[in-house]
Amino acid sequence: MALLAKAIQDCSRPDFEREVCYLIPKVEVKKGVAAGALLESGEYRNYPAQQRPFRVCDCEPTAKGAEFWRRAPASREIVPQDLYKVQEIGGLSIEAFPVDHSVLGATAFAVRTSQGWVIYTGDLRAHGKLGELTREFAEAARKLEPLVLICEGTQVETERAIDEGTVQAKALETIRPCQTLVIADFGARNLERLLTFRQIAKECQRRLVVTSKDIYLLEAASLATEMVIPPDQDEVLMLYRETKKLEGWEKSVFDRYRDRSVDPKELRANGADYILCFSYWDINELVEIDPEPGALYLYSSSEAFDEEQRFDILRLRNWLSLFGMQPVGLPDAQTGKVPEAERGLHASGHIAGPHLLDIIRTINPQFVVPVHTESLEFFRRNIEPNRLRLPEKGNPMSF
Repeated sequence: MALLAKAIQDCSRPDFEREVCYLIPKVEVKKGVAAGALLESGEYRNYPAQQRPFRVCDCEPTAKGAEFWRRAPASREIVPQDLYKVQEIGGLSIEAFPVDHSVLGATAFAVRTSQGWVIYTGDLRAHGKLGELTREFAEAARKLEPLVLICEGTQVETERAIDEGTVQAKALETIRPCQTLVIADFGARNLERLLTFRQIAKECQRRLVVTSKDIYLLEAASLATEMVIPPDQDEVLMLYRETKKLEGWEKSVFDRYRDRSVDPKELRANGADYILCFSYWDINELVEIDPEPGALYLYSSSEAFDEEQRFDILRLRNWLSLFGMQPVGLPDAQTGKVPEAERGLHASGHIAGPHLLDIIRTINPQFVVPVHTESLEFFRRNIEPNRLRLPEKGNPMSF
């Protein structure tokens, strides 16, 4: 997970809130009306980035992983700190358990306190391709006889979750007869979904075209798990060659994959040979590609849950209409819901209610503390009152 976190920061816009793995030193603005009142990033030649003291709990980093961790993504150098495994932090024993989630590397943690073990699930699910990891976590956590289980509850009102296998089967059924370019829209960090479409592309004898960010994340993931083939060894993958000016990490990616890239002209001329992985934020590239009318836009992401997301869907629909593309799985701009006949193209990254109750029963903690949820009533209905503890903002909890 540490390598993925660094890769995400490397290829993101500089932002204080995103400085998870290393920080950019800030200096006071020296001139103008903001002199002395604002901070800005120090000039890259004089202010190297400072790596944060990251520790991992599950496995020792490989030599290549450690090299990637210390590598500067752009012109600014990094003052590195080694990445190494620990089993204790601040005098407290810790254990880590890999779990199933839409983001590879998701982990649950257990901390041994003076009163007993406290377990935090983090974001997890049991209906993905790695669902067995979540069940193995629950069995291992049970053996600790925990005092407290802190658990997520984002999708607990969902009775039956769509699994990743259903997504693959539905998408394959939709894409196989298509004779045009296919654009698959899903979250930029959802590597499991990318691997799903890689398999679909292989079965349909197409090439999977991904962005430079995708390649960069896949390279990092391949250093941490055998699930991911190093992209430079994967004959199914190709890089989408953008027309913009490239700098830093992105220029390095394009230099490495120059002979395995396709440009908008090739996608326009031979679209039926490719599946192109985009998200909403890549939609401007349609101007460069100018896909043939009737090209398929397969939406494999979440429904629109609020007004801002519904506006995004409306904008996306307008773009697709402008280019005469055929959307499948795209939510309605008014309701935010996917049409019933087009459901099954997205699997949530969060656990469904019945699965979570199974996990809680297996772990059998003395107390349950739900977080990351708007469905406290679900927990009131399903957890005994003497075991349920609801957090209150600003109030510490004791057990």
